[in-house]
Amino acid sequence: MSESEDNRESVMPEAKSVKPTPCSSSREDFESNIQKYVADWDKIQSALKEELDPQVYQAYIRPLRFVTYQKHSKLLSLEAPSRFVRQHVDSHFGKQLERKCDSLFGPSVSIEYTVSTERSAVSTERSAVSTERSAVSTE
Repeated sequence: MSESEDNRESVMPEAKSVKPTPCSSSREDFESNIQKYVADWDKIQSALKEELDPQVYQAYIRPLRFVTYQKHSKLLSLEAPSRFVRQHVDSHFGKQLERKCDSLFGPSVSIEYTVSTERSAVSTERSAVSTERSAVSTE
């Protein structure tokens, strides 16, 4: 090691251990916010129950499940039991849902719909079993 390299090493400050600072919002605050958002979603569903035909509500709005709300991006995530329900809700009730969400979550809320993976997995499994049975019965 040259003398200049030796000098550089002695000039370098020692690494100090840094204690992580706690987040400004605790887990309790986080859980409290989630509970508030779930309660807000329940209010939206109740309002829609009053406005829609009971059969329509039962078929399309009631099965929707609150997933999360991202306050900073104003994105509400809902889970639908199937692609059909997701598409139907988005095309027939999307604007109505957005207006309800704006009133509780604040203006300009975007809604993201996902499809339940649990049902998708069951339907994929049933499809595989059905295909397997077809193969067995044709042998």
